[in-house]
Amino acid sequence: MLDKLSDLCIEAGEPSLAALVVNSTTGAPGKGYEDGGVPWHTEVQEVFRHWAKQ
Repeated sequence: MLDKLSDLCIEAGEPSLAALVVNSTTGAPGKGYEDGGVPWHTEVQEVFRHWAKQ
């Protein structure tokens, strides 16, 4: 499901909302998270910057 969400965000030219889904114990994404060359915390910051402008 998160892969589909990520694909939709990328197609729309938006940062991936999937970066916001984290493990409740570690506060980090799960093993299946792939960053596409962008560090996870950078993607999270991009999500907040993008949607703060809306």
